[in-house]
Amino acid sequence: MARQIIFLFSIISLLTSIQLNGQTTYSDFSSFKDAVVSAKAGDEIILADGTYTPSSITMQAIKGTAEQPIIIRAESVGGVILNDNTYIDLRTCEYVTFQGFVINISEKSTTFKLQASNNIRLTQNVFDGSGESYFKDNGTDRNSAVWISVQGQWDDEVTLSHHNRIDHNVFQNKQTLGNMIRIDGTNETQVSQYDVIDYNHFKNMGPRAENEMEVIRIGWSAMSESDGFCTVSNNLFEECNGDPEIISVKCNKNTLSHNTFRRCQGTLSLRHGNASLVEGNYFLGEGAEGTGGVRIYGSDHIIINNHFEGLTGTRWDAPITLTEGDAEEGSGSLSKHFRIERAIIANNTLVNNSYGVEVGYDNSGSYSKPPRDVVLAYNIISGSTNALVNYINQPDNMRWENNILYATGSAITGEGVSFSESQVVLQDPQLIFNTEQQIYKATETTPAYVPSIEVA
Repeated sequence: MARQIIFLFSIISLLTSIQLNGQTTYSDFSSFKDAVVSAKAGDEIILADGTYTPSSITMQAIKGTAEQPIIIRAESVGGVILNDNTYIDLRTCEYVTFQGFVINISEKSTTFKLQASNNIRLTQNVFDGSGESYFKDNGTDRNSAVWISVQGQWDDEVTLSHHNRIDHNVFQNKQTLGNMIRIDGTNETQVSQYDVIDYNHFKNMGPRAENEMEVIRIGWSAMSESDGFCTVSNNLFEECNGDPEIISVKCNKNTLSHNTFRRCQGTLSLRHGNASLVEGNYFLGEGAEGTGGVRIYGSDHIIINNHFEGLTGTRWDAPITLTEGDAEEGSGSLSKHFRIERAIIANNTLVNNSYGVEVGYDNSGSYSKPPRDVVLAYNIISGSTNALVNYINQPDNMRWENNILYATGSAITGEGVSFSESQVVLQDPQLIFNTEQQIYKATETTPAYVPSIEVA
């Protein structure tokens, strides 16, 4: 009888896992889970293509190395479908990759939680919220669901998350409150550092909420004085209409570059923190209502080489939004809107938007700290409606240098402001519509700034 049991167990093991060339493939989720929670450096754990209803997985101190990462993947990219509240919790883990899964999200608040973990990679997955429950049972309150959370560990006030990467994924159809990706931190003081979010496709997020439905949130007010060094680059955002802040940055020293926003209501918002870079992004409203560009608070931000076209937003959602603040940096609650100081806004192109650069909106009189020492240089602003530049209230020492403004149709150059020839050149920038890319682009005759070269 004992021999029969041993033989039967051996046959089941062969059916549920196949080991080949250092890889192990599982067709049973329970066996797959057991392998994941005991993984060692260099392991490649594969779940056979199919549809599964998984139980939660908690990985404690599972550590690969840079030379021998742990790879946990679908047999083929998109071939494994995980249903019914997938939840994977990584605690103090290192060098682990999850690849190729399709995750159908219903009501569970988090799909991946990275606690005090580093060098975790989530790549080539699909996160789909089509099955999310939009309303609670009483039919009035919206559920909250954060799909990916990067944070410290709840019982560890020291260990940081850092150097994680979320790339080449699809995030779609989010209907509940909460972020698709949230970068938090440790001990409510230090945000996770050096995380990268790149080459993802974010789409179809809504309906509209007043708050807490950003696609990506980096930091929050309590940790807004810490440095994040987070990079968000080369992502595509389409019809992400959940929160007025499509991306909300709430810490220092981050880079947001080469992303494309199409028909997204709201703005990329530097809500808290200082010294972030917004470079080379495309904001394409395509005429959709409430579409905006960049809104900032805080000090020493750089906004350069961005393209804003077909946007319809104003006040909070103008292409370039420089409102007044309600506090000085270093005073008051960290949740306040700190005055804008020493921003550099240069070499941006604004074309065919309903509005342009809007300065000094005071939130119906509740803000009173105007932008100070901001430089706008070598920008092209062209449009046929409203004011290309609107001073709702006067800024403090705002400098304009060598910008090109071109008002057509019913547009005016400036409201509440006038310019000298050194600040603004009024001429046609000679942009031409590129039918392949469906945007206006510079031509050989577009005026350009060429710095003078002095030869000793």
